[in-house]
Amino acid sequence: MLIASYITFLINPLISSIFIIVGFIKDRKNYVHYSFLFASILASLAYWVIPKGEMDLTRYFDIVTSYENMSWDFFFNHVLFGDLMFIQHLLFYVVGKTGNPHLLPAIVIFISYFIMLYMITDYANYKKAKSSEVLLALLFLLCVMPFISLVSNVRNILAFSLITFGIYREFVQGKKNIFTLLLYVVPCFIHISSLSLILLRLISGSASNRKSLNVAFLILGIVMTLFLFSNPTMSSSLPFIGDYLGAVISKTNVYLFDSSSYYAQILQNDIFSKVNKMYFVLATLYLLVLLLIISSKSNNLKFETYFKYVGILVIASYPIILTVYFRYTMAVMMLAFLVIFRVQLIKHKDWRLLTYIGLLSIMFGGLVQQLIFFNSLAYINQMIVNMGTRTIFNMFVQ
Repeated sequence: MLIASYITFLINPLISSIFIIVGFIKDRKNYVHYSFLFASILASLAYWVIPKGEMDLTRYFDIVTSYENMSWDFFFNHVLFGDLMFIQHLLFYVVGKTGNPHLLPAIVIFISYFIMLYMITDYANYKKAKSSEVLLALLFLLCVMPFISLVSNVRNILAFSLITFGIYREFVQGKKNIFTLLLYVVPCFIHISSLSLILLRLISGSASNRKSLNVAFLILGIVMTLFLFSNPTMSSSLPFIGDYLGAVISKTNVYLFDSSSYYAQILQNDIFSKVNKMYFVLATLYLLVLLLIISSKSNNLKFETYFKYVGILVIASYPIILTVYFRYTMAVMMLAFLVIFRVQLIKHKDWRLLTYIGLLSIMFGGLVQQLIFFNSLAYINQMIVNMGTRTIFNMFVQ
C-alpha cells in the first residue's frame, strides 16, 4: 500500500489520497509516511488557493512579492533588524526570493498538517487505538479545522502548530531536549499571540502536583497584566524584553477593547461570523466537558491539563468582539484526538453511542461551515481542476 501511495502521489496527488486513507487504516507501522504524503496533498491544495478578494493571504502575498528584488543588506538593515517577529520575516523573505508567493501557504500548511497528523497517529499507536478510531480522529481534524482560514492565517497556524508539537513531545513522548525547546521559542518570533500558549504550558506543567504554585502563577499573571496595562511606558525601560512585552500589551489591547474599527463593526453585523463563533465555542465546550467526564488517572495528566486550559481560554474569549476565540480554538481542535481516543472508556453502550453522535454532529457542522467560508473566499473549482490535471512534477508550474 505504501509503494502504491507514493507512485500515485507522483502521478497525481488527488488520486493518491485514496491509497493513503486505506494506508492509515491498514498499515499502522508506516503512519509517518502516510502523514507526510497527506500533508503534501493538503499543501498542494493550499498552493492552488486563488483568493476571490481581500483576505490575510493577499496581504502576505504582497509582502512576499515586495521581497523578491530586495537585497539581503537592505532587508537585514531596514526590515529584519530590530523587528521582534524576525523569523516570520525570514520565512517571507526566503519565499519571496523564489518569485512564487504561493509557496508560502503550501509550506505552512505542510508543516502544520504534518504535525497534526503525526500527533494523531503516534498517539493512536501509543494508546493502541482501533483503526476505526484513528479514521474518526483524522476525519474530525479535516472536517473541523477550517482549511481556508489556516491557509490565510499562515503565521498563527504555523506558530500554534509548533507549540502544540512541543507540548506533545514533552508531555507524551518525554522528549525534553533542545529541539523541544526550539518548538517553544521559535513561534514567539512568528506570531505574538504564541506567548499566551507558552504561559499556559508553564501553568499546566505545575498544575498536576503543585496546585498552590499554579494559583500563584495565575495571581502573579493577573497582577503583572494589570500593572503593565496601567503603566504602558513601564515596558520601554527593559531592553528587548520590554519591547516584546510592549508589543504584547498593545496587541492585547486591540483584541480586548476594539469595538469601533471597521473590522470589528463587520464582525458585529455579520450573521455568519456570529454563527461561526457560536459553533466553535460550543464544539470546544463539548470536547472539554467530555474529556472531564471520561478522563481517568493517567501518566499524561499534564498534556490533558494543557488541553483543558486552552479550552477554558476559548470559552472565556467568547464575549470579545474580535476573533480571539478562533486562534485558541485551533489549538483545541489540534488536540481533539485526546477525547476521541478515550470515548471507549465510556462503558455504557447507549451513552457511548450518543457521544459518537455528538462528535459526528460537530464534524458535519464543521464541514458545512468551512465549505461555505471557503466558497466565499476562494475559487474551489479552479483549485480542484489545477490539482486534478497535474502530476507532482508540474504541480508548481503556473
